[in-house]
Amino acid sequence: MSKRANSIADRLGSLFSETAKIQAQLTAATGEIEADLTAAKDRLASVSSAPVGREEVSRRIRAYAVDAAEEARHASGVIDFARLNYAPAYAHDLSRMDPRHIFGFHVLVGDLEAIVEKLTDAALASFSAPPISSAERERETNALNAEIADLERMRERIARQAAAHGINIPRSEFADPAVLLAPDSEL
Repeated sequence: MSKRANSIADRLGSLFSETAKIQAQLTAATGEIEADLTAAKDRLASVSSAPVGREEVSRRIRAYAVDAAEEARHASGVIDFARLNYAPAYAHDLSRMDPRHIFGFHVLVGDLEAIVEKLTDAALASFSAPPISSAERERETNALNAEIADLERMRERIARQAAAHGINIPRSEFADPAVLLAPDSEL
């Protein structure tokens, strides 16, 4: 082989090895972005499923108890009992009653505030994570959504720039379709 052919072969070999190095670096970079995206999405899921504060738990339990009591009042015959001058019209078998109506009946004859307090304490004791406020949840959710959007755009920018130079970086199967379809100016 001539000296010139060896020189061209050497340059091509170095170009191919340089391209392979660049592709490996780009793959590693997109892998890091994927890991960051997964971590951010996991944090978002944790924030979204974090328990609510005591006031919200209490409010929800109170609303449920009041609704159940209203249903029980109409379904249990208590109104009929009162209308019949306290005749024994209330002769339902509790074992066949809807559990919500049984709970509602207990609310009707019991102390609503004591029931709500007891159930709130039981709910809070069952939480496996500390509760967060609505404001904190919203703030954290907005921050994580912004971080996820930035990472999605960064990943797509890298993939498009690599493709423009003939290097194929596969898109994630979980990529945001809006980012994949966005014009370059929006990335």
